[in-house]
Amino acid sequence: MASFTIDCTPDGRLVSPVAIANIATNQSLIINGEADTGASHTVIHNSIVETLGLTQIDEWAVHSVSETVLARQYPVAFGFARSENDVLFIGKIIVTALPLPGMNGHCLVGKDILSQGMLIYNGYMNRFSFSF
Repeated sequence: MASFTIDCTPDGRLVSPVAIANIATNQSLIINGEADTGASHTVIHNSIVETLGLTQIDEWAVHSVSETVLARQYPVAFGFARSENDVLFIGKIIVTALPLPGMNGHCLVGKDILSQGMLIYNGYMNRFSFSF
């Protein structure tokens, strides 16, 4: 079982370095991933699609609090990055690409990933741990 513990951001967000990889080319990118327990699926910023040269496999309607948009989906390998050379890959998933205002080049880590392990938030210490 792999695990890691990280300090939360000063405003209490659960942000960790994550690795997104193009399955076809093995090209990868380490970005910030913010845990979002309200998201059913992991969402990447649109800019990551072009950077990694991802190939669209589907599209679907995504419902947010304010609107419904048609979003494209891409297969990727996903992992948590302890460093550039130490990535704990969880496996292959389908991610959705959206504009994600205010999160340029980042992603939201949804329950498709979080459900594969145990997420512990320690508010007193302002830290979180994830084991999988």
